[in-house]
Amino acid sequence: MIVFPLMRDRDQFACAERVVYHGLGARGNIDDVSVSGIIQMIKSVGADDGYRKRVQAMRDRVVQEEQSDAISKVLDSCFKLAYSVAMS
Repeated sequence: MIVFPLMRDRDQFACAERVVYHGLGARGNIDDVSVSGIIQMIKSVGADDGYRKRVQAMRDRVVQEEQSDAISKVLDSCFKLAYSVAMS
């Protein structure tokens, strides 16, 4: 992942720092980057298996959290249904 935060009054810079901190990608400065600089960043990130592994691990964690949330919602619905049946 390569990020170029643009607006200081938003959370873009903080998000870009998190990308770098977690080893998910590189941050560039749009004000002074060249085409060759962007190409070099793409090559650097693309050639580093560490980035790919960390992004995959983050993806897996997000999917797990989403599945966990979905399971929680289903269980909550079942409990509400069982309670309403029991109270009738």
